[in-house]
Amino acid sequence: MTNEIYLVGNLFELLAKIQYFERMLGRKVNKWIVAMVWIGVFVLDEWILRYVKSIWWLNIGLVLVFLCSLVLYGETVKKKIIAVAFVTMFQIVAEIVAYIIVTHINSDSDDKMFFMTGFFIAKITFFLLVRISMHLNRRKNIFNIENKTFISILCVPVLSIILISLFGQIMIRNGQEASQVDFMFYSIILIINYLTVIQYDDVQKMLYLNNKNRLLEEQKIYYIQQYEQTKMSWETIRSLRHNMKNEYISESILLKNGEYEKLAELYHERIGELEESRLISQSGNIYIDAIVNYKVSLIMELQANFECKILVPEQLAIEDDDIVLILGNLLDNVRDAFDNPHLKVKSGSLMMAYEKSNLYMEVKNTYEGKRKKNQQAEYVTTKKNESLHGIGMKAINSVVKKYDGYMEIKEDDKQFIVIILLHL
Repeated sequence: MTNEIYLVGNLFELLAKIQYFERMLGRKVNKWIVAMVWIGVFVLDEWILRYVKSIWWLNIGLVLVFLCSLVLYGETVKKKIIAVAFVTMFQIVAEIVAYIIVTHINSDSDDKMFFMTGFFIAKITFFLLVRISMHLNRRKNIFNIENKTFISILCVPVLSIILISLFGQIMIRNGQEASQVDFMFYSIILIINYLTVIQYDDVQKMLYLNNKNRLLEEQKIYYIQQYEQTKMSWETIRSLRHNMKNEYISESILLKNGEYEKLAELYHERIGELEESRLISQSGNIYIDAIVNYKVSLIMELQANFECKILVPEQLAIEDDDIVLILGNLLDNVRDAFDNPHLKVKSGSLMMAYEKSNLYMEVKNTYEGKRKKNQQAEYVTTKKNESLHGIGMKAINSVVKKYDGYMEIKEDDKQFIVIILLHL
């Protein structure tokens, strides 16, 4: 039965390692290639473990894991070495924890029961350490489940360790030897732990995809609005050009008859049409122009004075979703601040500039009332329905970190100011 114990426990540990490397380093080859390579390593490792009666197989196993990280995953060699070092450290810590727990079970009973209890405790402890590390090192994922949910998931391996310890202690103190039933019991606990975490990962992916789809739907609205505004602008200009000859004739008659007031009215009417058709942002970057023109048009509907100065090239080395997320949330915050009946002065501005691979953004707006902060001194959103209006300052901050940027939020005489610098 010892061989079966090794097989199940080491397979459980291998699955935890694969999850860890994929999250920390990012897979760069097909998932089936990853599966085949790891299966080969697992079979070789099991063969060495069973037939080579020397401690040097541990070093061979470590080398094989490192080679797998080199071949199968991205990131730099330095980060791969760090990842393998952490995995090794987790294994050592797990063995120490298991040793401490089983040594507190005082009995002269069956050594095999001692071994099986300690072995499975070590594997679950390793699994627990891996999941904690993965949670603390969330890679560029701005849609994460709350910490309290993750803590509730961690209760499964923690309670499993306690359950295995108590069960092993009872069995050993009653003088019962390790059996196939005990082995199946421990194996089922491992399966429950793994499946629980798989469900947690699936929920995270579903949350990410749902927010991604919502963001794409918002982008579609921006582009449709941009198209309508551009179409309206060109139709107005085309109409003016088509009627230009007739306009000149009408103006010459008014001028000849000295009807200057009617001439002035006609002039202001035509200028007004041109002003209404003017787009707010015309940088040439379709994503920035689309979201700024759409969001600022909504701000203007609140009779606000909002100025825009966009000095960016047509192409920027930033993902479309990221710039839409930042500008969408910032301008939504401005509109929510202006949608306050107690606010008398509705004024603000958006300034964007690009120079030497640095994208600078500054948004200002007046507000009424007191901005709330949470226990972490972070501003709490004032959105009426946060789920429909982006994912807030935390999402913006995640994008800022993604580009090794900088964000500053400050207040100045009832004016809310957000400054963002991204290194592209």
